[in-house]
Amino acid sequence: MVTLLKRVCPYCDDPESFQENRNTVKHVLSKHKKFLTPRPKAMQNEPGDKPLNQKNQELYPKAPVKLACPGCNESFNDKTALKNHVDLLHIVFTERNQTSACPEDWIISGVNVSRRFQQFRDHCLQNGNDYLDIDRYFNQLLAMSCIFVVQERNMYASVPEQFFSAALLHDIHKQLVKELEIEKVVDPELTATIKKILKDFRSDKVDKLKARLALLELADQQEEGPERNVVLAVESLLPAMKDIDLRQISEMHLSATYVHPLVQCLLANDAETVAHCSNTMMEKNSENDKRPDYIADVYHRYNFSHSSSFGEIKIDNAPDTRKVLDFYRLAIFGKGAIEKHSLSGIVTFQVIGTSVTFYYMTLRGGFFIKMEVASIEIPTAKRDIVSISSYLDELFTIICLHKAVNKTDNVVPQTPTLPFVYLQTERRTLSTKRKPSLGSIASSSKRR
Repeated sequence: MVTLLKRVCPYCDDPESFQENRNTVKHVLSKHKKFLTPRPKAMQNEPGDKPLNQKNQELYPKAPVKLACPGCNESFNDKTALKNHVDLLHIVFTERNQTSACPEDWIISGVNVSRRFQQFRDHCLQNGNDYLDIDRYFNQLLAMSCIFVVQERNMYASVPEQFFSAALLHDIHKQLVKELEIEKVVDPELTATIKKILKDFRSDKVDKLKARLALLELADQQEEGPERNVVLAVESLLPAMKDIDLRQISEMHLSATYVHPLVQCLLANDAETVAHCSNTMMEKNSENDKRPDYIADVYHRYNFSHSSSFGEIKIDNAPDTRKVLDFYRLAIFGKGAIEKHSLSGIVTFQVIGTSVTFYYMTLRGGFFIKMEVASIEIPTAKRDIVSISSYLDELFTIICLHKAVNKTDNVVPQTPTLPFVYLQTERRTLSTKRKPSLGSIASSSKRR
């Protein structure tokens, strides 16, 4: 039996029949200030259900018309039943779940940061329709999902000062650096040895093979742990170092030749972690069909346990909005993994051209912190290889943070996440006046 499905607003008598479910959910937000869960792309209609349009009306003139739910494949005979169903199952942010992830106070410089973040989040949810432009309001969009971005630079004013002043942001960053023990330093003698090997290679005093063997021998002299991994990470770059002027590097070339060898040594040098350029679904999830470019997966007793890192990779001239969207997606992936597997934290990284910015996500004060840790530049030519020696401390820090990622006995309360359908990403390139918003999320922590 054929049933014609009409897409309508559950909350008003708007005469428009929406052509797509996403149009319905955006109308509900715009007119009624409610965020709805969108219908998963993989969800199929019930057998016999067809959209209400002129063609189907002519083919099935006697078919009954029912009202389609914008969030699933259910349908209803009247508006009241549709509204009750949507209210019960498809409202993202309700009074019950608008509180933070756990009821605790986080006091910094005499300020209750937990309460301040909750006020900021409430403001974002109440004015959600004004904050959907991701290249301008990524902080507000992430706050709706209970995520707060902390950077070394704090003067961007992308977060309203009424909630977080530049001074408070500075103090939050300083406190996290102390708590997470982020400012680690490689042994100066080891740094000097690495730099000498690279200089000898650059000036052709030794060939590539001898330079690699020297680094591998140096790694073998270190105890198993972060400093050995730092040496191996440097060595992993040498095979691609040639004395030529490269043409523009493609995303696949960037990923396979430069990013993967380096990140594999940083995050997956032990026997139980597998780092891979993924572009595959992380885990089956009917509500999220997004996928990261890079994943580090941890195995326990031969079986998958959890993901410990996610990465997104773009070439330099990729559209600016895609870069900002990658930054946002990494935060959502990280939050999801921490919640699902009760992780102590997670490492994420964003590659834009040859620049890599690393972040650490963890739970503090009842909400998720996405903290910028360090940025490095990956050399792509032999003449630039020595530059990697200026980032050894940063590599060391990232390795240590990643090694601390583990499952905990604490159950992380689930908090609602803003569906991707609400993000406005139509612009391919930001206007010049708005470019600083991109600069505020990448490469802002380089130490000269």
